[in-house]
Amino acid sequence: MSSRHPSGNAVTILATYTFEKPVSDADIADLGRLASATRSEPGNLAYRITRDLEDERVILIYERYRDIGAVAAHRESEHFTTLVLEVLSPRLSSRVPTLLTDLLV
Repeated sequence: MSSRHPSGNAVTILATYTFEKPVSDADIADLGRLASATRSEPGNLAYRITRDLEDERVILIYERYRDIGAVAAHRESEHFTTLVLEVLSPRLSSRVPTLLTDLLV
């Protein structure tokens, strides 16, 4: 994570998951388990999974965390390493997380 990020600011992640094949019921179930576990993290402020209306292989996940430390804790969590890195990633052609912080409030 970038040292340019102020450590106390909230962080938003827009994660684009592009699956090799159209999103399946099994993919949706795994994403649901990921969402449920992530929403229970103390530093998570929001977690929404959305589906592209034009490309049935694309999922966009909107995530919001208290600060960069909460993002690090999420990425080190058992549910992230298991569900994202071990279960979902092999089904993806790409996974692109974009980290953002508020510019103006």
